[in-house]
Amino acid sequence: MTTQIPSRPGAGGGDAGFTLIELLVTLTITVAIMTVVLSAVDLNANITRVQSDVSDLQQSTRIAQRDMQRMVRMVGRGGLPRNRSIEVLQDAESLEIGGEPVLDDTDVITVRGAFASPVFRVDASDEDSFQIAGTTATLVIDDVTKSAFEQPLGALHAIHDENAGTTTPDAILLVGSQGESVYAVVEVTDLQFQTVTLDVQNQSREIERAILTLSIDAAAGGHADDYLALSTIPGATRIPSNLTAVAFASVLEEHRFYIREDFSIPGDDTSAPSPKLARARMLPGTDELHPGDGSIDIADNVFDLQVALGIDLDTNGRIDIEDGAGVPLETHLDEWLWNDEADDETLSWDAFPLQHVRLTLLGQAQTADRQYISPAIDDIENRVYSEPAVPLSGGEVEARRYRRRLLQSTVDLRNL
Repeated sequence: MTTQIPSRPGAGGGDAGFTLIELLVTLTITVAIMTVVLSAVDLNANITRVQSDVSDLQQSTRIAQRDMQRMVRMVGRGGLPRNRSIEVLQDAESLEIGGEPVLDDTDVITVRGAFASPVFRVDASDEDSFQIAGTTATLVIDDVTKSAFEQPLGALHAIHDENAGTTTPDAILLVGSQGESVYAVVEVTDLQFQTVTLDVQNQSREIERAILTLSIDAAAGGHADDYLALSTIPGATRIPSNLTAVAFASVLEEHRFYIREDFSIPGDDTSAPSPKLARARMLPGTDELHPGDGSIDIADNVFDLQVALGIDLDTNGRIDIEDGAGVPLETHLDEWLWNDEADDETLSWDAFPLQHVRLTLLGQAQTADRQYISPAIDDIENRVYSEPAVPLSGGEVEARRYRRRLLQSTVDLRNL
């Protein structure tokens, strides 16, 4: 038996199908669903990108702060006093470091000390360990002292190329047997290594000995003049006359932290700004990059570095931000230098103990967030931004679409 399937009413007896209205309704529903799905996907992608940008930003500023903290905390190590171990240049203008431009209106902090080098002990009781002859001096450092103290000489090997027979013109910090009040910074011009036999606590031992030739006269050329300017007597042309025996010696380093001006397309200043926090190792007291290290970028998209110094003006052992009654002081009246544009820099800040260094970094995300306006910045330390609470112009709006993070840390100075 054959069963006949009736045609749909109004279909003219032909095969079943969809009307134009049904297709349009279906298409409309499909488009609506796809719009919702794609909007959700786009929103999720935007959230993921923003979270990734913020995470990268936070990580970048944390790395930058950690690197600066580590070195700032060690300033002066080896016996260099405060007024020679740390310098701050406020609000750089048209400045270059190692041929690279520094971002205008940002600070530059210079730190000096024995950061990577051990502080070597020298046998001050042995008159042959430090000898002066005319414009040079000879210093002897053993990798094992007579008291059996071991001090590997790797930091000295690092500045001497044995194959080429050349020595990097590094600065050597000498501290006299009288204590850290008598010191000098001199240039090493030659370095030789020997194996010698010594009596170490009544035992005969073979040890490695470094013999350093040092330039101690500013007229000798090279960097002697620059290095001696960091010594005990400002403007001295020779080492102090009472530095006749050396108790400690180290390789003195100088590093500068600064914001290097850069752009998203390197060399194209019409592209978006992409400044970097950089660290440059310099030959101490000069504007010359150290030939062995030079400059490196530490963190991307860091738009500002501001430095303030906590100085104990009343020598009460603390940095005062309140008066005797516990009332907060206005920032230009407290014991922080460069935390307010109205700070009186004519005060004798250098005559009082420096206790803290405060480092503030402003980081900015790599890409803009079209759904976001960053909060206004009034000021960062003594740099005034005075951004309006609500951006007014189109340029202000675009500039504020980037997420920003402010990271601040205060460093206690362990060696000053």
